Amino acid sequence: MTRRRWTAQDQITAEVAAACGVPIRHIGDAIGRSSSMVKRHLVAAVAERERVDSRERMRKLLLTDSSRINEARKQRRLKDPESHRLREQSYRNRNKEALRERGRSFYHANRERLLAERSEWRAANKDKVSNWSKRHYAANKASRIEYSKAYYAANKERASKLRRLHYLANRDKYAEYNRQRLASRTPEQKEADRQRGLQWRIENRDRLKEKRKDWYKANKQKSIARSRQYAKLNSKRLKEYRAEYYQLNRSQIILNVKAWRAANPNARREYSRQYASRRRAANQRSICSMTLAAKNARFALWRNRCAFCGVDAKHPRNAGHDRLTVEHILALTKNGLDEADNIAPACHSCNCSKSNAPVEEWYRRQPFFTEARWRKICRHCPGAVIGQLPLAMPPADTEAA
Repeated sequence: MTRRRWTAQDQITAEVAAACGVPIRHIGDAIGRSSSMVKRHLVAAVAERERVDSRERMRKLLLTDSSRINEARKQRRLKDPESHRLREQSYRNRNKEALRERGRSFYHANRERLLAERSEWRAANKDKVSNWSKRHYAANKASRIEYSKAYYAANKERASKLRRLHYLANRDKYAEYNRQRLASRTPEQKEADRQRGLQWRIENRDRLKEKRKDWYKANKQKSIARSRQYAKLNSKRLKEYRAEYYQLNRSQIILNVKAWRAANPNARREYSRQYASRRRAANQRSICSMTLAAKNARFALWRNRCAFCGVDAKHPRNAGHDRLTVEHILALTKNGLDEADNIAPACHSCNCSKSNAPVEEWYRRQPFFTEARWRKICRHCPGAVIGQLPLAMPPADTEAA
């Protein structure tokens, strides 16, 4: 008999003949097939038993002669790789669910061994893995980005926690990578990064604001100490930045101040009451209360210029006021007196910057400090010297000795 494929016509003929009571042997003779083949296609139990027997025979064959069979398969694959690929693809398409379930079962049963082998292989082939990842990402960039966004949206807390843990475990590597990346950027890349960062900050302004507030509440003392340290190390730079910012935004700053005063009349009124109370207390302690003539005479000693930086009332540092402000050398909050010998003319910027700080300590930090002006302040204002006395007093145990 010839070996040909079992067709649908053969199936119909065999089923009709079997229904009419024709023996299987005669059916096989009539359609040119063996009795076993007719049985396999007509009797489900026979077909299933033959399949089980075939798999068992193949399993025993693989166990007894696996190397020879594997070598034969390899030779066939090398001889006709395209046919082998198509055959494997067809098999995977037909048995997709079964293969997936088999793979899951095998992975869960051998998880630790597979992970160890994978880690070992990746460690031995870092360059190969890196190149493959780059090529795959370049070829599937859009789909990878969409997948990452969807995964992060579905697992936001877990992804954030894993990123944070990875960063803490590899902080030095991240720092070195960022230094190298920033050092190798071109001017165009720097500008593109700056624009991208600016756009991101604009889009997430409220989020950043809330985040900064939360961090400040949780780390208030740390933030204050860090700000003071930065201001101490970058005083000149901050002064230049503030002066430049004020010049560029002067009108807007003045409008903001006026708007704040209009919106907070009670706060402004309370500040004025506190200041007036300190002035009254200082006047009560004074031997000679200050008059307008005495104040004008004090201003004339410095030719109506700031005792610290030397500018006149028309300079931008005076913030548009008609005349210079009264600066108490020993601040009223430090028990200074409201007397002529304790005041000096000062521009608005110097007055606000000094506040109630010790005058010499503050003045020597300023970029416009000069010894000549400081000697003149000490000569005409005893409070400049009195304010430094607590800093120069000897310790208590030395006095007792």
